[in-house]
Amino acid sequence: MKKLNKIELSMKILTFSDFHGLFGLKDHYIDVKKKLEQYKPDLLLLCGDLQDRGSIKLLENRIQNLEYSPILFVWGNSEEQLNPNTELKNAINIHLKIKVFNGIHFIGLGGDEFDVKRDIPEIHGIISKNVPKNENLIIISHVPPFETVDLCNDGRNIGVAEYRDLVAKIQPLLVICGHVHEEVQKIAYIGSSMVCNVGPKGALFTIKNGKISTLMLD
Repeated sequence: MKKLNKIELSMKILTFSDFHGLFGLKDHYIDVKKKLEQYKPDLLLLCGDLQDRGSIKLLENRIQNLEYSPILFVWGNSEEQLNPNTELKNAINIHLKIKVFNGIHFIGLGGDEFDVKRDIPEIHGIISKNVPKNENLIIISHVPPFETVDLCNDGRNIGVAEYRDLVAKIQPLLVICGHVHEEVQKIAYIGSSMVCNVGPKGALFTIKNGKISTLMLD
């Protein structure tokens, strides 16, 4: 596990991705609410493909029913009517933005493979200017880096090579992603950086005593 730098931090982060669908959405959010009540995290992260159909208003209603804050999210590739910058009124779109909680920097990289490839230079510049020595950094994306939790049933790795290069260079504490359903709740490493495809059942990350531990949820 990668150790945190300089200061001791303590935080619990609950994460999900790839709910998909209009009718499944309600059931997924009921499950999210139960897990929020059970684990009492400090932060909720949603890694895209939150719905394939349905309106923004419907999604905002689902999120409102969670009765929880703060929530950070990025959009995935299946919300075709949206773009990586589309906002929700009751959650924070963190695409190419930095938010700091408990001394940890969070930044998002939303959209599909083409969006991610296009935005790598911009996110690198934002991190370089705002995160000293890349310390205590977590990246939230929908698409994974290449050859990490991105293997499809047809044998292809569909992550983004430029994203992998970025992670290898800056070495964030953690990369949280989704997108590749065959690889849900799997972990890989790029150097000392953990990469986790969290999936719709979710994962809980606990940062304590300078280390990150992971609980895959049922």
